[in-house]
Amino acid sequence: MKPLACILLAALAACTSAANLCSSDKQCATGFSCDETTGACGCSGDSSCGSAESCNVAGFCQARLRCDSSADCTAGNICDTISGSCIVQGSCSTLDTQCVAGQVCQGSACVPGCRHDGDCPAPSDICSPCPSGTPAAECPTGNVCVRGQCDTKLTCNYGDLCQPQSSTVSVCAADARGPFCQPCVEQAATTGFCPGADGFGNGNYCLIDGSQPLGRSFFCGVDCSQGQDCPFGYTCHDVREVSGVNCDPTAGLAACQNINLKVTCDPAKSHAGTQGGVVNDDCDAASLLGAVCDPNNRQCVPQCVGTGETGVQSFCSCTRDSDCPKDTCDSTTHSCIISGQFCDPNVQPDSCNAEHAIHCAKEVDSRLGEIGYCRIGQNCAPDQGFTCAILLGQ
Repeated sequence: MKPLACILLAALAACTSAANLCSSDKQCATGFSCDETTGACGCSGDSSCGSAESCNVAGFCQARLRCDSSADCTAGNICDTISGSCIVQGSCSTLDTQCVAGQVCQGSACVPGCRHDGDCPAPSDICSPCPSGTPAAECPTGNVCVRGQCDTKLTCNYGDLCQPQSSTVSVCAADARGPFCQPCVEQAATTGFCPGADGFGNGNYCLIDGSQPLGRSFFCGVDCSQGQDCPFGYTCHDVREVSGVNCDPTAGLAACQNINLKVTCDPAKSHAGTQGGVVNDDCDAASLLGAVCDPNNRQCVPQCVGTGETGVQSFCSCTRDSDCPKDTCDSTTHSCIISGQFCDPNVQPDSCNAEHAIHCAKEVDSRLGEIGYCRIGQNCAPDQGFTCAILLGQ
């Protein structure tokens, strides 16, 4: 045994020889510092160690024995801080806080329901007993979140209005007037593809989803042309009917040359507009909205404008009312086919091309200055900073 002991002692001596001790931080790996007392390189924090390790109080990396937060767990898991172990998201130990708003922990699973108002999604929601006779499977906790009182719709859920219930009390209520953010098809330029509570959808349009590449995603808007309030998360926007003339935005003033406005212009009369972009006095004198002077052929031409925040397709803007589509009254729905406004098919002249006529309206574009678009109505659509995916909880 003695020779073996000598071998072990010799090995230990070799491991702690002065040649292997550090004397400065430069001799340690990144994230480690030298302890001159022991001559060992120690970790400065968990980030110095591997993903499955933590830095202990002695300055050494050791296998992580427990999680401190969900950041310590792999994707799809959360940290149960009581046991210090990672559990599958959607399951729970005993904490309601491990579940999303509107759910509580019961039997190691997150189930719909609440124990108090704070478990509910919206600030105005209240935790109320389930109606008598509700099956236990639909009300596992005995309570459910219901919309409560509100001062404004800002305290309600997305898609809610704050509506008067009495002379002194208002409550959050889902806006059921139309198919807010519901899908529609590309051909939905007429009524019927976005039906409202009346079954028709008068004034509800199929809108381009500006958060997606143009032509790939559409959603239903809801009419607000008569001053109707939009629910929380939505605001009233002008609805534009783009022309059927595609254009190449990289082609400059030649993009819409094929649209002959039959108005000559002097390029010398072009100058910066008060709203940005370039304007031409001759084109303005001819009442052409947003038209510019092409110096190559000395003709007033429309401008090429994009549609959607990530648009990959562009259209020539309108310059006068005659550029906009003509509407007609549908005898079945008693509404204008394009604008969706009410009309009487037995009355002449057709109100769709009289008081409800589609006009070329002026808008200020940050790049092009004043441009024209055919305004056909107004719809409730996602407010700035929101998308349908956010408002629908997707």
